[in-house]
Amino acid sequence: HYPFMFRQLPNSLMGEVLMRFVKRKHVHKMLRWIHFNETAVTNPMVRQTYQPFERPECRLGLLYLLRDYNDNPVYNHMHRVECPVSLLWGEFDAAHPTVMSNYFKNHIKNIQYKMFNNCGHLLHEERPLWVAKEIQGLIEAWKVPDEDPQYDAEDEAQPEDESEKLDK
Repeated sequence: HYPFMFRQLPNSLMGEVLMRFVKRKHVHKMLRWIHFNETAVTNPMVRQTYQPFERPECRLGLLYLLRDYNDNPVYNHMHRVECPVSLLWGEFDAAHPTVMSNYFKNHIKNIQYKMFNNCGHLLHEERPLWVAKEIQGLIEAWKVPDEDPQYDAEDEAQPEDESEKLDK
């Protein structure tokens, strides 16, 4: 479901040709595609996103990154994740449709899932306050309470090294 240009980037010959011809208008189109609210895509955002494509060595680096990208190990070992995971998803994520979130929900044991309405792929840009509030809530929920409220960091001071004792 990715646009043709992005699907062709990992292809050796086609990827090199496409990377040479990436223009701001292509980046602008891609940003509009992944945002739910296309009016949120501003000229400064396009300029900043396009910046890595302005240098040939960056284009080449991005091409190699895409060419060598392999997420199979992630999917193959996802069931082994035991730490708490928070999955925040945009309702209208064009890059990763909602059905993909079902895979994560079914393969990660300790997962909390939150769908953000009226958001695309970059929900942290479209709804930064909502995302920040959600993350702050997760941090609070996952905090490990102090076992001893009288805990003092000095209690954990490291014993002097034997060589330091000899020097004194």
